[in-house]
Amino acid sequence: MDGNPIATSILSLGNDLPAVEVLGTGAANMEEWEAVLVQSTGTVSSPDLGNGEWGMDDSSGELRVDDRGWDHQTTGEVVINAQFQVTGPLHYSFGNYKLLPRDEADVLLYGCVLPNADNYTPGSDIDDGSCTGSEPCNLFFSECAEGSSNNKYLEVYNPTSSPVSLALYTIASQSNGANNTDPAAEEWDFWNDIFPTGGSLAAGETFMIVHPSADAALLDSADATWQFLSNGDDAFALMFSATASFGNGGDWDLLDVIGEPYGLDPGSAWDVAGVTNGTQNHTLRRKSNISFGNGGDWTTSAGTSAEDSEWIVLDNDYALNNGLDGFNSHEFTGLCATSSEGCTDPLALNYDPNATVDDGSCLFIPNVTIQEINQDLTTGIVTTSGIVTGVYLTDDGSFGNQAAFTIQNGTGAFSGYWVRGSDATAESIGNVQEGDEVEPTRPSRTTGRWPTKTMVLAPTSQGVLTLQPITTTRMRRPTTAVVSSQVVPMRRL
Repeated sequence: MDGNPIATSILSLGNDLPAVEVLGTGAANMEEWEAVLVQSTGTVSSPDLGNGEWGMDDSSGELRVDDRGWDHQTTGEVVINAQFQVTGPLHYSFGNYKLLPRDEADVLLYGCVLPNADNYTPGSDIDDGSCTGSEPCNLFFSECAEGSSNNKYLEVYNPTSSPVSLALYTIASQSNGANNTDPAAEEWDFWNDIFPTGGSLAAGETFMIVHPSADAALLDSADATWQFLSNGDDAFALMFSATASFGNGGDWDLLDVIGEPYGLDPGSAWDVAGVTNGTQNHTLRRKSNISFGNGGDWTTSAGTSAEDSEWIVLDNDYALNNGLDGFNSHEFTGLCATSSEGCTDPLALNYDPNATVDDGSCLFIPNVTIQEINQDLTTGIVTTSGIVTGVYLTDDGSFGNQAAFTIQNGTGAFSGYWVRGSDATAESIGNVQEGDEVEPTRPSRTTGRWPTKTMVLAPTSQGVLTLQPITTTRMRRPTTAVVSSQVVPMRRL
Protein backbone atom coordinates (compact mmCIF):
# COMPACT_ATOMS: atom_id res chain seq x y z
CA MET A 1 0.00 0.00 0.00
CA ASP A 2 1.34 3.41 -0.91
CA GLY A 3 0.17 6.66 0.58
CA ASN A 4 -1.30 7.59 3.93
CA PRO A 5 -3.74 5.21 5.66
CA ILE A 6 -7.00 6.59 7.04
CA ALA A 7 -6.10 5.26 10.50
CA THR A 8 -3.63 2.88 12.17
CA SER A 9 -4.56 0.69 15.13
CA ILE A 10 -1.96 -1.15 17.27
CA LEU A 11 -3.20 -4.71 17.68
CA SER A 12 -0.31 -6.14 19.75
CA LEU A 13 3.19 -5.26 20.94
CA GLY A 14 6.66 -6.78 20.91
CA ASN A 15 6.18 -9.29 18.09
CA ASP A 16 9.07 -11.01 16.34
CA LEU A 17 10.00 -9.46 13.02
CA PRO A 18 9.65 -11.51 9.83
CA ALA A 19 12.81 -13.30 8.76
CA VAL A 20 14.92 -11.20 6.42
CA GLU A 21 15.09 -12.07 2.74
CA VAL A 22 18.73 -12.71 1.86
CA LEU A 23 19.25 -11.53 -1.69
CA GLY A 24 22.09 -10.70 -4.02
CA THR A 25 22.61 -7.05 -4.83
CA GLY A 26 21.21 -7.50 -8.32
CA ALA A 27 18.20 -9.56 -7.23
CA ALA A 28 17.24 -6.93 -4.64
CA ASN A 29 16.75 -4.33 -7.39
CA MET A 30 13.21 -5.50 -8.14
CA GLU A 31 9.73 -4.15 -7.41
CA GLU A 32 8.57 -7.38 -5.76
CA TRP A 33 10.87 -6.69 -2.78
CA GLU A 34 9.75 -3.13 -2.17
CA ALA A 35 9.01 -2.52 1.56
CA VAL A 36 10.25 -6.06 2.37
CA LEU A 37 13.01 -6.54 4.98
CA VAL A 38 16.02 -7.46 2.84
CA GLN A 39 19.63 -8.35 3.63
CA SER A 40 22.36 -8.14 1.00
CA THR A 41 26.16 -8.36 1.01
CA GLY A 42 28.57 -6.73 -1.39
CA THR A 43 31.66 -4.59 -1.77
CA VAL A 44 31.50 -0.84 -2.12
CA SER A 45 31.42 0.03 -5.80
CA SER A 46 30.33 3.67 -5.46
CA PRO A 47 31.28 5.30 -2.14
CA ASP A 48 29.33 8.48 -2.87
CA LEU A 49 26.34 8.64 -5.23
CA GLY A 50 25.17 11.94 -3.80
CA ASN A 51 22.25 12.74 -1.50
CA GLY A 52 23.68 10.46 1.20
CA GLU A 53 23.56 7.35 -0.99
CA TRP A 54 26.29 4.83 -1.81
CA GLY A 55 26.39 1.61 -3.80
CA MET A 56 27.61 -1.94 -3.25
CA ASP A 57 27.86 -4.86 -5.66
CA ASP A 58 28.37 -8.63 -5.39
CA SER A 59 29.05 -8.81 -9.14
CA SER A 60 25.34 -9.20 -9.92
CA GLY A 61 24.52 -5.49 -10.13
CA GLU A 62 24.86 -2.42 -7.93
CA LEU A 63 22.42 -1.86 -5.05
CA ARG A 64 22.06 1.55 -3.47
CA VAL A 65 22.12 2.18 0.30
CA ASP A 66 20.29 5.30 1.52
CA ASP A 67 20.87 7.46 4.62
CA ARG A 68 17.21 7.98 5.54
CA GLY A 69 17.39 5.73 8.65
CA TRP A 70 21.15 5.59 9.22
CA ASP A 71 23.95 7.51 7.50
CA HIS A 72 26.93 5.15 7.46
CA GLN A 73 29.03 7.45 5.29
CA THR A 74 29.73 9.54 8.39
CA THR A 75 31.75 6.66 9.91
CA GLY A 76 34.43 6.88 7.23
CA GLU A 77 34.13 3.13 6.58
CA VAL A 78 32.37 3.44 3.21
CA VAL A 79 35.39 3.27 0.92
CA ILE A 80 35.93 1.55 -2.38
CA ASN A 81 36.09 -2.28 -2.12
CA ALA A 82 35.08 -2.37 1.57
CA GLN A 83 32.66 -5.27 2.12
CA PHE A 84 29.37 -4.80 4.00
CA GLN A 85 26.33 -6.75 5.02
CA VAL A 86 23.34 -4.36 4.96
CA THR A 87 19.85 -5.03 6.27
CA GLY A 88 16.72 -2.90 5.90
CA PRO A 89 13.42 -2.44 4.05
CA LEU A 90 13.73 -1.88 0.31
CA HIS A 91 12.54 1.48 -0.99
CA TYR A 92 12.06 2.98 -4.47
CA SER A 93 12.57 6.66 -5.14
CA PHE A 94 13.95 8.88 -7.90
CA GLY A 95 14.25 5.97 -10.31
CA ASN A 96 16.27 3.62 -8.03
CA TYR A 97 15.69 0.80 -5.58
CA LYS A 98 17.67 1.22 -2.37
CA LEU A 99 18.09 -0.34 1.06
CA LEU A 100 17.22 1.80 4.08
CA PRO A 101 19.24 0.57 7.12
CA ARG A 102 17.41 1.48 10.33
CA ASP A 103 20.45 1.96 12.59
CA GLU A 104 24.17 1.24 12.87
CA ALA A 105 23.56 -2.45 13.62
CA ASP A 106 22.09 -2.87 10.11
CA VAL A 107 25.42 -2.03 8.43
CA LEU A 108 28.14 -4.54 9.29
CA LEU A 109 31.69 -4.25 7.99
CA TYR A 110 33.70 -7.33 7.03
CA GLY A 111 37.39 -7.52 7.89
CA CYS A 112 39.95 -8.83 10.38
CA VAL A 113 38.42 -8.38 13.83
CA LEU A 114 41.50 -9.24 15.91
CA PRO A 115 43.16 -6.05 17.22
CA ASN A 116 46.59 -7.70 17.49
CA ALA A 117 46.68 -8.91 13.88
CA ASP A 118 48.94 -7.23 11.37
CA ASN A 119 45.95 -6.46 9.14
CA TYR A 120 43.34 -5.57 11.78
CA THR A 121 40.36 -3.70 10.27
CA PRO A 122 39.23 -0.99 12.71
CA GLY A 123 35.46 -1.03 13.15
CA SER A 124 35.05 -4.48 11.58
CA ASP A 125 32.02 -6.45 12.75
CA ILE A 126 32.22 -9.73 10.80
CA ASP A 127 35.49 -11.65 10.57
CA ASP A 128 36.37 -12.46 6.98
CA GLY A 129 39.11 -14.93 7.86
CA SER A 130 41.87 -12.67 6.55
CA CYS A 131 43.75 -12.07 9.81
CA THR A 132 47.49 -12.59 9.48
CA GLY A 133 50.53 -12.10 11.67
CA SER A 134 50.82 -11.31 15.35
CA GLU A 135 53.40 -10.92 18.04
CA PRO A 136 53.97 -14.05 20.15
CA CYS A 137 51.35 -14.58 22.84
CA ASN A 138 51.89 -15.20 26.54
CA LEU A 139 49.79 -16.37 29.48
CA PHE A 140 46.89 -14.19 30.58
CA PHE A 141 43.95 -14.16 32.99
CA SER A 142 41.00 -15.75 31.19
CA GLU A 143 38.47 -15.65 34.03
CA CYS A 144 38.03 -14.61 37.64
CA ALA A 145 35.21 -14.84 40.12
CA GLU A 146 34.38 -13.02 43.34
CA GLY A 147 31.29 -14.91 44.43
CA SER A 148 29.24 -15.68 47.46
CA SER A 149 31.07 -16.78 50.60
CA ASN A 150 34.52 -18.02 49.47
CA ASN A 151 33.57 -19.02 45.94
CA LYS A 152 36.50 -17.16 44.42
CA TYR A 153 39.03 -18.16 41.79
CA LEU A 154 41.53 -16.96 39.18
CA GLU A 155 41.93 -18.74 35.85
CA VAL A 156 45.15 -18.43 33.83
CA TYR A 157 45.18 -19.50 30.18
CA ASN A 158 47.97 -20.56 27.81
CA PRO A 159 47.04 -19.38 24.29
CA THR A 160 50.29 -20.55 22.72
CA SER A 161 50.98 -23.75 20.80
CA SER A 162 53.61 -24.95 23.31
CA PRO A 163 53.74 -25.85 27.00
CA VAL A 164 54.92 -22.96 29.16
CA SER A 165 57.22 -23.34 32.18
CA LEU A 166 55.42 -21.94 35.23
CA ALA A 167 58.73 -21.32 37.01
CA LEU A 168 58.95 -18.06 35.06
CA TYR A 169 55.61 -16.68 36.33
CA THR A 170 54.16 -15.46 39.58
CA ILE A 171 51.13 -13.60 40.94
CA ALA A 172 51.60 -10.20 42.60
CA SER A 173 48.79 -8.45 44.48
CA GLN A 174 47.75 -5.14 45.98
CA SER A 175 45.54 -5.08 49.07
CA ASN A 176 42.74 -2.50 49.04
CA GLY A 177 44.56 -0.33 46.55
CA ALA A 178 48.30 0.08 46.19
CA ASN A 179 50.46 1.32 49.06
CA ASN A 180 52.53 3.16 46.47
CA THR A 181 50.35 4.65 43.72
CA ASP A 182 53.28 5.81 41.60
CA PRO A 183 53.34 3.53 38.52
CA ALA A 184 57.03 4.31 38.00
CA ALA A 185 57.84 2.74 41.37
CA GLU A 186 56.37 -0.60 40.23
CA GLU A 187 55.85 -1.75 43.82
CA TRP A 188 53.45 -4.48 44.90
CA ASP A 189 52.18 -5.29 48.38
CA PHE A 190 52.64 -9.06 48.02
CA TRP A 191 54.51 -11.48 45.78
CA ASN A 192 52.70 -14.78 45.98
CA ASP A 193 54.37 -18.12 45.23
CA ILE A 194 51.52 -20.10 43.71
CA PHE A 195 52.72 -21.75 40.50
CA PRO A 196 54.74 -24.99 40.64
CA THR A 197 58.33 -24.23 39.72
CA GLY A 198 58.84 -27.64 38.14
CA GLY A 199 55.50 -27.63 36.36
CA SER A 200 54.27 -26.36 33.04
CA LEU A 201 50.95 -25.31 31.54
CA ALA A 202 50.06 -27.17 28.34
CA ALA A 203 49.01 -25.38 25.17
CA GLY A 204 45.35 -24.38 25.29
CA GLU A 205 45.00 -25.35 28.95
CA THR A 206 44.03 -23.38 32.06
CA PHE A 207 45.55 -23.18 35.55
CA MET A 208 42.92 -22.80 38.28
CA ILE A 209 43.70 -20.96 41.53
CA VAL A 210 40.77 -21.55 43.88
CA HIS A 211 40.00 -20.44 47.41
CA PRO A 212 40.51 -23.43 49.78
CA SER A 213 37.03 -22.92 51.28
CA ALA A 214 35.23 -22.67 47.93
CA ASP A 215 32.45 -25.02 46.90
CA ALA A 216 33.67 -28.58 46.28
CA ALA A 217 32.61 -28.36 42.64
CA LEU A 218 35.17 -25.59 42.13
CA LEU A 219 37.87 -27.22 44.24
CA ASP A 220 37.66 -30.41 42.17
CA SER A 221 39.38 -28.56 39.31
CA ALA A 222 41.86 -26.59 41.43
CA ASP A 223 45.50 -26.71 40.36
CA ALA A 224 46.36 -24.64 43.43
CA THR A 225 44.43 -23.30 46.39
CA TRP A 226 45.04 -19.87 47.84
CA GLN A 227 43.06 -18.09 50.52
CA PHE A 228 43.89 -14.46 49.75
CA LEU A 229 41.74 -13.96 46.68
CA SER A 230 40.00 -10.64 46.16
CA ASN A 231 36.96 -9.20 47.90
CA GLY A 232 36.52 -6.96 44.88
CA ASP A 233 39.03 -4.19 45.58
CA ASP A 234 42.33 -6.12 45.48
CA ALA A 235 44.37 -5.97 42.27
CA PHE A 236 46.12 -9.07 40.93
CA ALA A 237 48.90 -9.14 38.36
CA LEU A 238 50.36 -11.97 36.31
CA MET A 239 54.12 -11.46 36.14
CA PHE A 240 56.78 -12.99 33.87
CA SER A 241 60.54 -13.06 34.39
CA ALA A 242 62.96 -14.80 32.06
CA THR A 243 65.31 -15.25 35.03
CA ALA A 244 62.60 -15.92 37.66
CA SER A 245 63.70 -12.72 39.41
CA PHE A 246 60.56 -11.50 41.14
CA GLY A 247 59.85 -9.08 43.95
CA ASN A 248 59.93 -5.28 44.10
CA GLY A 249 63.11 -4.29 42.30
CA GLY A 250 63.27 -7.57 40.39
CA ASP A 251 63.59 -8.08 36.64
CA TRP A 252 60.01 -8.85 35.57
CA ASP A 253 57.31 -7.86 33.11
CA LEU A 254 53.65 -7.22 34.03
CA LEU A 255 51.65 -9.32 31.56
CA ASP A 256 48.11 -8.86 32.80
CA VAL A 257 46.17 -7.29 35.64
CA ILE A 258 42.70 -7.43 37.16
CA GLY A 259 42.06 -4.16 38.99
CA GLU A 260 44.01 -0.91 38.93
CA PRO A 261 47.64 -1.92 39.57
CA TYR A 262 48.90 1.26 41.23
CA GLY A 263 45.67 3.06 42.07
CA LEU A 264 43.94 4.05 45.28
CA ASP A 265 41.40 1.80 46.97
CA PRO A 266 38.31 1.90 44.71
CA GLY A 267 36.03 1.35 47.70
CA SER A 268 34.05 -1.82 47.06
CA ALA A 269 35.22 -2.77 43.56
CA TRP A 270 36.06 -1.58 40.05
CA ASP A 271 33.49 -1.05 37.31
CA VAL A 272 33.80 -3.36 34.30
CA ALA A 273 32.07 -3.04 30.91
CA GLY A 274 29.76 -0.40 32.33
CA VAL A 275 28.70 -2.65 35.22
CA THR A 276 29.05 -0.95 38.60
CA ASN A 277 31.31 -2.90 40.98
CA GLY A 278 31.96 -5.47 38.28
CA THR A 279 34.88 -7.07 40.17
CA GLN A 280 32.65 -7.86 43.15
CA ASN A 281 29.85 -10.44 43.24
CA HIS A 282 30.39 -11.20 39.56
CA THR A 283 32.29 -13.55 37.28
CA LEU A 284 34.53 -11.90 34.67
CA ARG A 285 35.24 -13.91 31.52
CA ARG A 286 37.76 -12.76 28.90
CA LYS A 287 36.33 -12.37 25.42
CA SER A 288 37.49 -15.14 23.12
CA ASN A 289 39.21 -12.83 20.62
CA ILE A 290 41.58 -11.33 23.19
CA SER A 291 45.08 -12.65 22.47
CA PHE A 292 47.15 -10.86 25.11
CA GLY A 293 47.07 -9.62 28.67
CA ASN A 294 46.51 -5.91 29.15
CA GLY A 295 50.07 -5.15 30.28
CA GLY A 296 48.75 -3.26 33.31
CA ASP A 297 46.28 -1.04 31.43
CA TRP A 298 43.22 -1.92 33.49
CA THR A 299 41.22 1.14 32.41
CA THR A 300 41.23 0.13 28.74
CA SER A 301 40.82 -3.55 29.55
CA ALA A 302 37.78 -2.98 31.79
CA GLY A 303 36.23 -0.58 29.29
CA THR A 304 33.06 1.42 29.76
CA SER A 305 30.58 -0.77 27.88
CA ALA A 306 29.96 -4.34 26.80
CA GLU A 307 31.29 -3.38 23.36
CA ASP A 308 34.64 -1.84 24.31
CA SER A 309 35.52 -4.06 27.28
CA GLU A 310 37.81 -7.09 27.04
CA TRP A 311 35.57 -8.80 29.57
CA ILE A 312 32.10 -10.34 29.70
CA VAL A 313 30.47 -9.65 33.07
CA LEU A 314 28.50 -12.68 34.24
CA ASP A 315 26.27 -13.16 37.25
CA ASN A 316 27.44 -13.97 40.76
CA ASP A 317 28.41 -17.67 41.13
CA TYR A 318 27.84 -18.13 37.41
CA ALA A 319 29.80 -21.39 37.16
CA LEU A 320 28.05 -23.00 40.13
CA ASN A 321 24.62 -21.94 38.93
CA ASN A 322 25.15 -23.04 35.34
CA GLY A 323 26.62 -26.52 35.56
CA LEU A 324 30.23 -25.22 35.56
CA ASP A 325 29.67 -23.79 32.09
CA GLY A 326 33.00 -22.42 30.81
CA PHE A 327 34.77 -23.12 34.11
CA ASN A 328 38.35 -24.48 33.88
CA SER A 329 38.40 -23.93 30.12
CA HIS A 330 38.61 -20.99 27.75
CA GLU A 331 37.27 -20.44 24.25
CA PHE A 332 40.09 -18.81 22.30
CA THR A 333 39.62 -17.36 18.83
CA GLY A 334 42.56 -14.96 19.00
CA LEU A 335 45.71 -14.98 16.95
CA CYS A 336 49.17 -15.98 18.14
CA ALA A 337 52.30 -15.91 16.04
CA THR A 338 54.10 -19.21 15.72
CA SER A 339 57.84 -19.21 16.17
CA SER A 340 60.48 -21.87 15.70
CA GLU A 341 62.71 -20.18 18.27
CA GLY A 342 62.88 -21.10 21.94
CA CYS A 343 64.83 -23.16 24.44
CA THR A 344 65.84 -26.45 22.82
CA ASP A 345 67.62 -28.02 25.81
CA PRO A 346 65.39 -30.72 27.40
CA LEU A 347 67.19 -30.23 30.73
CA ALA A 348 66.27 -26.56 30.96
CA LEU A 349 63.45 -25.29 33.13
CA ASN A 350 61.79 -23.57 30.17
CA TYR A 351 62.37 -26.26 27.52
CA ASP A 352 60.11 -25.80 24.48
CA PRO A 353 59.54 -29.11 22.67
CA ASN A 354 58.24 -27.25 19.61
CA ALA A 355 61.32 -25.04 19.23
CA THR A 356 63.80 -25.93 16.49
CA VAL A 357 66.08 -22.90 16.83
CA ASP A 358 67.64 -22.14 20.21
CA ASP A 359 67.21 -18.46 21.12
CA GLY A 360 69.52 -18.50 24.13
CA SER A 361 66.66 -18.27 26.63
CA CYS A 362 67.26 -21.61 28.39
CA LEU A 363 67.05 -21.28 32.17
CA PHE A 364 68.93 -23.66 34.42
CA ILE A 365 68.65 -23.87 38.19
CA PRO A 366 71.99 -23.04 39.85
CA ASN A 367 73.26 -25.18 42.71
CA VAL A 368 74.20 -23.13 45.77
CA THR A 369 75.08 -23.79 49.39
CA ILE A 370 72.63 -23.54 52.29
CA GLN A 371 74.86 -20.79 53.68
CA GLU A 372 74.36 -18.70 50.52
CA ILE A 373 70.57 -19.10 50.73
CA ASN A 374 70.44 -18.19 54.43
CA GLN A 375 72.52 -15.07 53.91
CA ASP A 376 70.40 -13.88 50.94
CA LEU A 377 73.31 -14.20 48.53
CA THR A 378 71.18 -15.83 45.81
CA THR A 379 68.35 -14.73 43.54
CA GLY A 380 65.84 -16.58 41.41
CA ILE A 381 65.31 -20.34 41.69
CA VAL A 382 68.13 -22.31 43.26
CA THR A 383 69.00 -25.88 44.24
CA THR A 384 70.96 -26.89 47.30
CA SER A 385 71.92 -30.15 48.98
CA GLY A 386 72.60 -31.36 52.46
CA ILE A 387 72.64 -34.27 54.89
CA VAL A 388 69.51 -35.02 56.90
CA THR A 389 70.42 -34.49 60.57
CA GLY A 390 67.03 -34.93 62.22
CA VAL A 391 63.53 -36.21 61.36
CA TYR A 392 60.37 -35.17 63.27
CA LEU A 393 56.94 -36.70 62.71
CA THR A 394 55.33 -35.14 65.77
CA ASP A 395 54.71 -31.44 66.27
CA ASP A 396 53.78 -29.08 69.08
CA GLY A 397 51.73 -26.95 66.68
CA SER A 398 54.48 -24.51 65.75
CA PHE A 399 55.00 -26.34 62.45
CA GLY A 400 51.31 -26.46 61.55
CA ASN A 401 51.12 -30.21 62.40
CA GLN A 402 53.45 -31.08 59.56
CA ALA A 403 56.35 -33.53 59.50
CA ALA A 404 59.76 -31.91 59.22
CA PHE A 405 63.44 -32.62 58.98
CA THR A 406 66.66 -30.67 59.09
CA ILE A 407 69.43 -30.72 56.53
CA GLN A 408 72.94 -29.40 56.92
CA ASN A 409 75.62 -28.47 54.42
CA GLY A 410 79.00 -28.62 56.15
CA THR A 411 79.37 -27.03 59.57
CA GLY A 412 79.31 -23.60 61.12
CA ALA A 413 76.88 -20.69 61.11
CA PHE A 414 74.04 -20.65 58.54
CA SER A 415 74.78 -24.25 57.48
CA GLY A 416 71.34 -25.70 58.38
CA TYR A 417 67.82 -25.59 56.93
CA TRP A 418 64.40 -26.84 58.00
CA VAL A 419 62.26 -28.70 55.46
CA ARG A 420 58.59 -29.39 56.14
CA GLY A 421 56.04 -31.72 54.59
CA SER A 422 52.45 -31.05 53.63
CA ASP A 423 51.12 -33.17 56.51
CA ALA A 424 52.34 -35.18 59.51
CA THR A 425 53.22 -38.36 57.61
CA ALA A 426 56.65 -39.70 56.81
CA GLU A 427 55.54 -39.95 53.16
CA SER A 428 55.07 -36.17 53.03
CA ILE A 429 58.81 -35.75 53.59
CA GLY A 430 59.85 -38.57 51.29
CA ASN A 431 60.51 -41.12 54.07
CA VAL A 432 63.90 -39.52 54.59
CA GLN A 433 66.13 -40.76 57.38
CA GLU A 434 69.10 -39.34 59.22
CA GLY A 435 72.17 -39.56 57.03
CA ASP A 436 70.28 -39.26 53.72
CA GLU A 437 71.57 -36.70 51.26
CA VAL A 438 68.76 -34.67 49.68
CA GLU A 439 68.62 -31.97 47.03
CA PRO A 440 65.78 -29.48 47.44
CA THR A 441 64.94 -26.68 45.03
CA ARG A 442 63.28 -23.43 46.07
CA PRO A 443 62.74 -19.82 45.09
CA SER A 444 65.41 -17.61 46.60
CA ARG A 445 63.74 -14.28 47.20
CA THR A 446 64.42 -11.15 49.22
CA THR A 447 60.82 -9.98 49.56
CA GLY A 448 60.03 -11.34 53.00
CA ARG A 449 57.65 -13.91 51.60
CA TRP A 450 59.47 -16.92 53.04
CA PRO A 451 60.86 -17.57 56.53
CA THR A 452 64.63 -17.54 56.28
CA LYS A 453 65.44 -21.12 57.12
CA THR A 454 62.49 -23.27 56.13
CA MET A 455 61.19 -25.15 53.08
CA VAL A 456 58.01 -27.18 52.65
CA LEU A 457 57.50 -30.38 50.68
CA ALA A 458 54.45 -31.95 49.09
CA PRO A 459 54.31 -35.27 47.21
CA THR A 460 52.99 -35.29 43.66
CA SER A 461 51.11 -38.11 41.97
CA GLN A 462 54.39 -39.31 40.48
CA GLY A 463 55.92 -39.71 43.94
CA VAL A 464 58.27 -36.77 43.42
CA LEU A 465 58.55 -34.26 46.24
CA THR A 466 57.94 -30.60 45.52
CA LEU A 467 58.35 -27.52 47.65
CA GLN A 468 55.44 -25.55 49.02
CA PRO A 469 55.10 -22.24 50.85
CA ILE A 470 54.60 -22.36 54.59
CA THR A 471 51.52 -21.33 56.54
CA THR A 472 52.34 -18.75 59.20
CA THR A 473 50.44 -16.00 60.95
CA ARG A 474 53.20 -13.45 60.40
CA MET A 475 52.50 -12.68 56.76
CA ARG A 476 50.04 -13.40 53.99
CA ARG A 477 51.02 -16.30 51.78
CA PRO A 478 49.60 -19.36 50.01
CA THR A 479 48.71 -22.36 52.12
CA THR A 480 48.63 -25.30 49.72
CA ALA A 481 49.79 -23.95 46.37
CA VAL A 482 52.72 -25.90 44.95
CA VAL A 483 55.48 -23.45 44.10
CA SER A 484 58.77 -25.15 43.52
CA SER A 485 60.36 -28.20 42.03
CA GLN A 486 61.60 -31.58 43.00
CA VAL A 487 63.49 -32.95 45.96
CA VAL A 488 65.06 -36.34 45.33
CA PRO A 489 66.15 -38.32 48.42
CA MET A 490 69.36 -40.25 47.66
CA ARG A 491 69.77 -43.25 49.96
CA ARG A 492 73.38 -43.73 51.06
CA LEU A 493 74.71 -47.30 50.98
